[in-house]
Amino acid sequence: MPYLQLDVIGPHSAASKKHLAAQMSQAYAEMMSVDVRRISVAIRELGEGGV
Repeated sequence: MPYLQLDVIGPHSAASKKHLAAQMSQAYAEMMSVDVRRISVAIRELGEGGV
């Protein structure tokens, strides 16, 4: 099962993270020819100075 991770700086609304996760999943599914329902996405919000 594909697992995509994205680290972002600063807080983002749940709606914007859901929208981004859906877009990332769709793009990955098309490029890799996989079922979009099998993809997991994690969006981690890093605090100031986060690495």
